[in-house]
Amino acid sequence: MKTAVIDGCSVDIVPMIRGLVSEKDIVRPLFEKEYDAVGVSLGPEDIEAISKRDEITDKPDVSDLDAVYAHLLMTFGEVSLPVPAYAELVDVCKELSVDLIPLDMDDETYTEVYCSKVRSLELLKETKIAKKAMKHRFTAATPGEFAIEWDNYINRKIKGFYLMSLEREAFIADAIVHAASGKKNMLAVVELERMAGILDLLR
Repeated sequence: MKTAVIDGCSVDIVPMIRGLVSEKDIVRPLFEKEYDAVGVSLGPEDIEAISKRDEITDKPDVSDLDAVYAHLLMTFGEVSLPVPAYAELVDVCKELSVDLIPLDMDDETYTEVYCSKVRSLELLKETKIAKKAMKHRFTAATPGEFAIEWDNYINRKIKGFYLMSLEREAFIADAIVHAASGKKNMLAVVELERMAGILDLLR
C-alpha cells in the first residue's frame, strides 16, 4: 500500500495482481478502516458485469496474451477469472452498501483510445508474441515481480500496448483526483503494473 495526499485527502493506493486467487485475501481487511470513498481501476461496465457474474453463462473472451500470462502466473498459485481481488472488492462493497467508484475508462472511451494507440499490424503480431512469451525465460521469483516483468516484456514488444498503458494510468490518476475532491480519505485498488505510473502522476 502507498499513500498519496491530494488536496487534503489521504488516498491509500493498494496494488493487486490480476488473476491470482490468493489476492482476494487482501481485500476484506482493508475495510477495517473507514473510507469516505472507494475506487477500483475498472470501468463501469466491468463492475456491473462482475456484480452479476453468477447470471452470465457465456465464457469471457481471453486473448492469446492473457492466456499465456495466466498459464505462467500459475507457477505462483491458483489463477481465476474474473480477477479474484476485483470480484471480492465488488462483493464486499455490495455487502457493506459502499459505492464503488469506477476509476478506469468506460467501454466506449476505451475502444476509442485503443483504436487510436494500437495499430492493426500490432494486433496481427499478438499471437506470434504470445508464442514467444511461452518460451521466454522470465526471472521473477514472486508473483508481483512476474506481473511487472510480464508487463515490461509485452510493452517492449507492442508499442501500442505501452501507449495504452500510459493512457490508462493518466485516466485513473485523474479519476482518483476527482473522486478524492472534498473527501478526507479514500481507498483505490489498482493493478500492480499500473501503480508506479499512477503514483508518479499523482505526485
